[in-house]
Amino acid sequence: MRCKYCGEELPQKEKICPKCGKNNSNLVMIIVAAVGGVLVALFLCALVYAGVNGFPALVSLGNKILGIQATEPAVTQPSTDGTTPTDGNPNDVTCKGTYTASDEAVLAGKDVVVATMGEHTLTNGQLQIYYWLEVVDFVNYWGAYTSYFGLDYTKPLDQQLNPENGQSWQQYFLKAAIDNWQRDNGLYVEAENAGYVMDEEYQKELDGLYASLQDGATKGGYASVEAMLQSDMGAAASFEGYQYYLQRYYKGNLYYSDHYTDVPVTDQEISDYYEKNKDSLEQTHGVNKESGIITDMQYVLIFPEGATKETIGKQTFDDAAWEAARQKAQAILDKWVAEGATEEGFMALVNEAAKENNTTGAGADYKGLLKYSMSEVDVRHILLVPEGGTKDANNKTVYTEEAWEACRQKAQAMLDEWVAAGAKEADFIELAKANSKDGNAKDGGIYNNVTKGYMVETFDAWIFDPSRQYGDYGLVKTEFGYHLMFFVHGDTGIDSWAFDEERQVGDYALIKTDYGYYVLRFTGSEEGWIRYARQALQQQKMAENVITKYPLEVQWKNILLGYVNLAG
Repeated sequence: MRCKYCGEELPQKEKICPKCGKNNSNLVMIIVAAVGGVLVALFLCALVYAGVNGFPALVSLGNKILGIQATEPAVTQPSTDGTTPTDGNPNDVTCKGTYTASDEAVLAGKDVVVATMGEHTLTNGQLQIYYWLEVVDFVNYWGAYTSYFGLDYTKPLDQQLNPENGQSWQQYFLKAAIDNWQRDNGLYVEAENAGYVMDEEYQKELDGLYASLQDGATKGGYASVEAMLQSDMGAAASFEGYQYYLQRYYKGNLYYSDHYTDVPVTDQEISDYYEKNKDSLEQTHGVNKESGIITDMQYVLIFPEGATKETIGKQTFDDAAWEAARQKAQAILDKWVAEGATEEGFMALVNEAAKENNTTGAGADYKGLLKYSMSEVDVRHILLVPEGGTKDANNKTVYTEEAWEACRQKAQAMLDEWVAAGAKEADFIELAKANSKDGNAKDGGIYNNVTKGYMVETFDAWIFDPSRQYGDYGLVKTEFGYHLMFFVHGDTGIDSWAFDEERQVGDYALIKTDYGYYVLRFTGSEEGWIRYARQALQQQKMAENVITKYPLEVQWKNILLGYVNLAG
C-alpha cells in the first residue's frame, strides 16, 4: 500500500509513512468485533479516526459501526476570534483568507467544480472528503501534541497560522487535499488507460460499504449514513463523495503497486537518496549500512489444533496435535514439489490452504525480514537491585560503586549456590519468587516470546546469543541491577534457515516453530538499506511523474468548506 500523501510505499503492516511521516491508518482497516458471540469482520474504508487523547468529537466510524453510541454534535458555527489571513493570490491556496462558509452555502455549492484535470473534475462536495480526511489524520496522529505545531484543534482552522509557512492551517490542509486528489486521480487515469479493473477484494468491500455504514449509523444513533458522514466532514459530505474517493484511491493504488518498481533509478541516485534520508530509513525500517541483508519468503503456516493448557503467554499442545500438524504441512510440501516446485504453484498452494481452518491467509508473504525478526525466546531472570541510591538532576536513581559491587557479589553468591545445588529450573523459579525485584517474580521470573531489541542492550545480547541453549545461565548487569539468567527456549529456526549464507532463491523447507509448522520458500535477499532507499526513491519519482503528467487547474475562488467542531 502507498502513502496517500506523498506516494511512498508503506512497509508491511505499517501505517506511518517513512518519507513524510504522516499516518495512513484511515485508508483501509478491518475492524473485527465480537458481536453476540459471533466474530464479525467489518470493513471500514477511510474514516477511521478514534477519539484519542481526549478528543470527544473524533469518534471513529469504527466505533459507530460497532455500535458504540455517539451523540451528534449540535450545529456550531466557527467563532470570529483569532486572526484570519487576508485574501491573497487568486492562483494559489492563499486566494481566500477563509474558505469556511455556512452549511446552507456549502450545500448549495456542493456540485460546483473546484479543480479540473483534463476531462476529470473535482466538486466542492467531493473535496469535503479529501479535506477533512487530511485534518482528521493529522489531529488523530498527533493528538495532544498538535499544540507543538501551533495548532489548537478547539479553534477554527482558518484563524490559526501554520508557523512553517505563514498560511492558515485551513489553507495548509486544503492544499494537501488538492495535491492528494491530483495524485489519486492521476494514478486512477493511468489505471483506466491500462485497462485495470477493480481488485476482487476491493470491489467486494466497496459493494458492502453502504450496508456496513448504514448498520453503523443505526447503532450510533444517526438518522442516516449521510448524517453520520456529515457529523465528521461537514454538511456537504455524502456517501457518493466518500465512494468517489475510495474508488480512485483503490484503482490508482493497484496501478501504482504494479508499476512503481519500473521507474528507473541509478546506483548513485540510490546512494545519494540514502545519505539524505538515512535517519528516517533507519527509524522506519531498522536498516543502515551496517545492518546487513534482509530476506523475503513465501509461507504456509499450519497450526496445531486443540491446546491442552496455557501457561504464562504460552499455549501447549499434545504430541498428537503436533504430529497431525506436521503431517498436514508435509503433505502440502510434497504436493508442491511433485507438481514442479514453482513460484506460481506455491502461491496456488497457499490460496488453497487458506480455505481450510488452522492455516494462514491467502498469499502469505514475508518481505524485508531483518535478522532475528522471526526469532523469539523465553528466559527467566532474577533481578537484584543495589541498595541505597540517590536521585540525580533527572530524577533517576543512581548508586555508588560500592553499592554496585555489593549487589554483584550478592548475585554471584546466589548463582553459585544454585549451581552447586544442581542448576535446576524448578529451583531457579523458587529463587525468583523469593528474591527478584522485577514484577514477574511471582511467575518465576519468566519472560515469554521476547523479540530482538525488546530488552535493554546487555540483556538482549545475552538472550540472543546464537549459541544459547536450554539451561544456559549467567550474570548480566543492566541499568536496573544484576540479573541472574536462565535460558528456557529459543524459537529461532526460521531465522537460522533464512539467513544461512548458502540460501538461494527457490530453496524450501519445513520448519517447526512455537506457533506451528511452516512450509517456506525462499524468494530473495539484498542489503536492507539498498532495498528501502531504492523503493522510496522510485515511489517519489513516480508521484512526481504523475503530478507532472496530469497538471491541475484549480478554481480556488469556488471552494467552500463546511465547518466541523473538532472539540465536540
